Amino acid sequence: MGYRGRVGLVAVLPCGLAAATLFCGGPSEPRRSIVVNGVARTYFLHVPVAFPPRTGALVVALHGAGGNGRSFEQLTGLSATADQHGFAVVYADGLFNPRLNATDWQHFGDDFADDLGFLRQLIDSVRAELQADPRRIYVAGFSDGGRLAHRAGVELSDRIAAIGDVGGSLFQGASRPTIPPAQGPVSVLILHGDADVYCGAPLDASQDETFDYWAGDWADGCSIVDPAPPFCDGQGMPTAVVDKAATSCRAGVEVKIYRMIGGGHAWYPGMLNVPGRAPFNPDLTASTGVTTNEMVWTFFDAHPRRD
Repeated sequence: MGYRGRVGLVAVLPCGLAAATLFCGGPSEPRRSIVVNGVARTYFLHVPVAFPPRTGALVVALHGAGGNGRSFEQLTGLSATADQHGFAVVYADGLFNPRLNATDWQHFGDDFADDLGFLRQLIDSVRAELQADPRRIYVAGFSDGGRLAHRAGVELSDRIAAIGDVGGSLFQGASRPTIPPAQGPVSVLILHGDADVYCGAPLDASQDETFDYWAGDWADGCSIVDPAPPFCDGQGMPTAVVDKAATSCRAGVEVKIYRMIGGGHAWYPGMLNVPGRAPFNPDLTASTGVTTNEMVWTFFDAHPRRD
């Protein structure tokens, strides 16, 4: 079985199948719920035994279109990574979007639900319950979950230190809705396969558009971009650039994008720096992380809020 997001098909296979090469962390608690503006919203919470009150980090994980929190936990194995590093994960459930005929998330261009209100209330509730460090609240999402992560970064920077997007973009929609200035600086990590919608299409922003928004004055105000050339050329084809960083930004934040060579639309399992194996990025090391989960957590851990 699988679920089709807006730009691809993601296989969801049972844990324990070696051929699936899935991450399979332990199960979280039973489903919980909170009421947001009269609507019951649900989520799962995973808290490692070693979670440290007052200094522990909280990661909000957002599934792709058609998924749910439980399936995303099983697909990503973030709970096992959380147990290893001592951070908590809350796996949120999206609502049914009749336009898509599947569960989905609010993002720029589609306000079918108040997911920003849900994230705001969810973060406040779980952070207070766990006594998590308010400077170490992060949002990671896949596909449409990545789009909501971007929107949360733009509009919930008072609560979020950094976002991580795998296979998403800043917005979706042929009308190209205007993205407002970010309310404050946040750090941003993006992993995107060049076999996915990478250089843009009628319904998606290119990775250059997304990077330029965050690095620019309307968001993080970064003064150094390395390397300077774009990810995509004038014909909409990938250049030789495999990663890019924007630094010397407001409040010490950073923007990083990694091109996953040969990568499709997936939360990538396995090591990502093995030559001859797709997806691949030659610049990944132990210091950056060499798996999706380790890259996301390493980036988050290095980028708490500094205000």
